[in-house]
Amino acid sequence: MRTMANLIEYMIFFSGTAFGVLLFYLIRTLLDYNLARLRSRDDRRASKFNDAAEKFRTIIFAQFKGIYPVTRLSGDEINNRILATNSITEIEAAVVEFSYFLSNRQRIKIIKALEQYQETYKIFDWKNQQGYTMFPSMRHLFEISPKQKLFNHIEDLLIFTDEIK
Repeated sequence: MRTMANLIEYMIFFSGTAFGVLLFYLIRTLLDYNLARLRSRDDRRASKFNDAAEKFRTIIFAQFKGIYPVTRLSGDEINNRILATNSITEIEAAVVEFSYFLSNRQRIKIIKALEQYQETYKIFDWKNQQGYTMFPSMRHLFEISPKQKLFNHIEDLLIFTDEIK
């Protein structure tokens, strides 16, 4: 089996001949072709990931329109919307679809982030958030507000959508 060192020795030996020049250009052409194939494959993979990430972000922002990132709805509207929409299953489906574009390690992390989001979403009540804001006695030391917990879990899901360049 010939190694790269042997190939370089042959190229140096034949460098003064027409055969050596042809051999050099043949090898260079093959290397350039393979590098271009690898680059285009990486570009296609990055493009597919970025498209999937954009779709995932769109689903998340559509589910929390008026709630996240800026809260514009009243507390009752938010409670009604959270109870009326089936956000958990839609976001779960979006996570499963998007997870195909992630590495195994990231896939495990996004599933854990989804489980934490689901736990918070199931017990979330905007009236608790209003009470937390209005009555300091409801607050516990080093505890964040219910709204901030929900926002943190949403951001934990969105962090996986950082674009590949």
